[in-house]
Amino acid sequence: MNETINLRIKKLRKALDLTQQAFADRLGMKQNTIATYEMGKTTPSKPTMKSISREFGVNETWLRTGEGEMFIKSTAYDEISAKDKMQNETMFQRIKRARKVLDLTQQAFAERIGVKQNTIALIESGKRNTSDQLLLGVCREFKISETWLRTGKGEMFIKRTANDEISAFVDLALCDEPGNIRYRFLSALAAMSEEELQAAARFALALAK
Repeated sequence: MNETINLRIKKLRKALDLTQQAFADRLGMKQNTIATYEMGKTTPSKPTMKSISREFGVNETWLRTGEGEMFIKSTAYDEISAKDKMQNETMFQRIKRARKVLDLTQQAFAERIGVKQNTIALIESGKRNTSDQLLLGVCREFKISETWLRTGKGEMFIKRTANDEISAFVDLALCDEPGNIRYRFLSALAAMSEEELQAAARFALALAK
């Protein structure tokens, strides 16, 4: 058979009616990894093919060789169990899944949102609850959908406009303690004159370059 494993992965994803992002999220991978598979630039490893087969109920022989049926025949009980598994995923598990997709260690993830590594470890293990401030920080820093993080509905990642970024920053600052840097920064901006704001804007734009 002339069809390659790369084309079969794409055919599978289309059959499941999933975007590359949604397909990647289910596997705990990055979207561009799936894109390189489908374009034939890289070939999935054996463990990855096993993960695909297990996650989507795919016939591994078909995935490797193209022989046989695409899907393993499953009972109604299997289908219900698979749906329940996704619906019952906790927020703690979604935080861990997001971190895995971003390919970050707990330490690197924690540093990006200004908390300690053991805080992330406790949250991922379900031993500690998350605050609204931490959730907003995760969503803003990594452009993760707050709806997905809280409920599991929709896509993991979102595309934000400049207005969305500003709104998220203000919301996060208002959740902060008065001594936090974001809160103090906004307080300082609010007290500036028009001339001082323009000078601050020039400085900030220079830093951003």
